[in-house]
Amino acid sequence: FFLIYLRSVLKNGWKAPVQPLFLAILFFALGFSTKWLVLYGFAGQLAILAVLRLREIAKLKKSLSDKINAFFNHPYSVIVRFLLVAVLVYFLTYIPDMLAGRSVIDVLGLQGGMFNYHATLTATHPYASPWWTWPFMLKPVWLYVSYLPLSMKSTIVLLGNPAVWWGGFACIISISILSIDKVIKTGGKRFGEVGLPAIFIATFFFFQWLPYVLISRVTFIYHFYVNAPFLCLAAAYFISKYWSNRWVKVAAIAYFVSAVALFALFYPVISGMPASTSSIDSLKWLNGWGF
Repeated sequence: FFLIYLRSVLKNGWKAPVQPLFLAILFFALGFSTKWLVLYGFAGQLAILAVLRLREIAKLKKSLSDKINAFFNHPYSVIVRFLLVAVLVYFLTYIPDMLAGRSVIDVLGLQGGMFNYHATLTATHPYASPWWTWPFMLKPVWLYVSYLPLSMKSTIVLLGNPAVWWGGFACIISISILSIDKVIKTGGKRFGEVGLPAIFIATFFFFQWLPYVLISRVTFIYHFYVNAPFLCLAAAYFISKYWSNRWVKVAAIAYFVSAVALFALFYPVISGMPASTSSIDSLKWLNGWGF
C-alpha cells in the first residue's frame, strides 16, 4: 500500500489520495503489534517521504520557520492522525489480555518491561550471530536433533536457501550501487530516473538490516528473515529489467532451477525429515553450519 501511495505521489504530487497511506500505516500497526522489528521498515517509509519533501523545501526561498511549516503541510499533518490510529490499533490487540485480568496500567507497564528486557539483556547463546553475518548465513540456528538407528538422524536448522540469500544479496548490493550512481549523476534532481523499484527495495532492505549495528543484545539469523522477501524482489528486479537479453533469460532459468534444487537438497535439515548422517554432514558447507 505504501508503494501504491508513493507511485501516486510521484505522478500526481502531494494531492494524491491518502487512502493507500492510511492502509500502509494500518498494516504497520498490525505488524508492530505482532513484532516490534516492523518499526524499522516503517521508518524506511517515512524516510522516503521525508526525502521527497526535503527536496522541495530546499528550493523554497523563505525563512527557516516557513520551511518548517511547509515541511509539515499535507500529508504530514494527516500522517500524525494516522499514527494515532496506529497507536489505538496496537493497544486494541491487548483486549484479550485485559479480559483475562490485566489492567490498562499493567498493559502500559508491560511496554516498558519488554523494552527494558531487550535493552539490558546480557545473555549469550552458542548460535548467536552478529548482523553482518546474516546475508552470508555464516551462523544458522540449530533448533533440534534426534539421533536415530542405522546411522540416521532428524535435525532442524534455521537456514535460508543459498541461491535465494546469496544471489539476492548480490542483487541488493548491485541495485544500491546503481541507484547511488544515478542519484549522483542526476544530482538528486530527477528522482524518477533512479527507478522507484530499485529505491523501494534498497531502502527497505537496509532500514530493516542496519539498525542491528546499534543493538548490543544477543541477535540471531532469524532477525534477518523480514528481509528475505526483499532478497527475492532484488533478484526479480534484475530479471525483469534485463529480461530482453538472451543470456539473462538463460541465467534466470539456471537461477530458478538452482533455487529449487537447493531447496530439495537442504530439505532434510530444515524440516527434520530423517536422513543418513553422512548426507546431512555433507551439507555443512561452512564452518559455522552445525546440524
